[in-house]
Amino acid sequence: MVLPTYSMGRYIGAALDSIAAQTYTDWEVVVLDDPGPEDGTQAIVEAFIARVGAVKARMVRHAVNQGVSAARNAGASEARGAFIAFLDPDDDWFPDHLQGLMAMFQQDPGADVANAPVVAFYDGPDAPPTKIQEITPWHLEIFPRTLGLHNFIQPFATVLRRSSSRHGSSGLERSIGRMVERVQTIPACRVESRSMRRCGLS
Repeated sequence: MVLPTYSMGRYIGAALDSIAAQTYTDWEVVVLDDPGPEDGTQAIVEAFIARVGAVKARMVRHAVNQGVSAARNAGASEARGAFIAFLDPDDDWFPDHLQGLMAMFQQDPGADVANAPVVAFYDGPDAPPTKIQEITPWHLEIFPRTLGLHNFIQPFATVLRRSSSRHGSSGLERSIGRMVERVQTIPACRVESRSMRRCGLS
């Protein structure tokens, strides 16, 4: 797992706790600290590493802030597993998240990506209501036509096979910014992909 963080001390403890609570226990997490204003993030991560052990978790720190794409690339390069899962510091997983997604790869050895439904919740006085976002057969049917319009496959709810990922080579282009996931991966989906399988949880 790769968890990039930028001054997310308010949330990252819950994200790390959700990792520790996974029923699937064959995991490691690389926390990539892309430095920002001091807010206690480093101390929270260090306490987590002390709790689960250095074999299961470690932190890598950039000397200067390089942005989320560089942070994810660095974390993916540090990761040692055959599969990569990204988690953002303001998100957390249900305990059976990894167990369910890894089961999808066992059921379909040809799959490169497994994705789970998302429960979107927000904080703040004017926050919209909580809702469930799930990939349906209809989403898969229209997927090729809507790649550039709506990102219904959320990175933080996805596990991908490292050998099929650009993280096995050049990684994500740093200079594109927050749109990198669309600009760099949409051509790959359209040109390189040959098939699509529904690998969500039901």
